Amino acid sequence: MSRHVRAVGLVNVVDEQAPHREVTEELGVGLRTARFRRTYRAPAYGEGDGATVELVCYDGELDGEPAPGAEIAALRRVTASEYGGDRETAPAIHLLLRDLLLDGVLIK
Repeated sequence: MSRHVRAVGLVNVVDEQAPHREVTEELGVGLRTARFRRTYRAPAYGEGDGATVELVCYDGELDGEPAPGAEIAALRRVTASEYGGDRETAPAIHLLLRDLLLDGVLIK
C-alpha cells in the first residue's frame, strides 16, 4: 500500500502564499520573494515501504536570519557533500541538491 506525505501544503493547487506561510512557520522569518523551482517526488525517509514525499521547492529571499521553529528541531548550514555524508538523509533533498549543484547555485 502506497502512502503519500506532503513536505509543503500544495497538491494540484497553486497557492502563491504557501511558501510565505511555510517559511514564516518553520523558520520564523518572512519571505520577500518566492519563485517556483521544481517539484520532487521520492521515497519518504523513515515513513516505511511505499511511502513517498512530494517536495515543492521555491527560490526566495528571506527578510531576516532563520531560526528553528514549528517542526524544525535544529538548523545548520551544510554543503551538499556534508549532507550526503550524513547517515539519515531524505532522498528528495538529494535530488534538490543535485539540481542546485548543476545549476551553479551551490558549491560542492
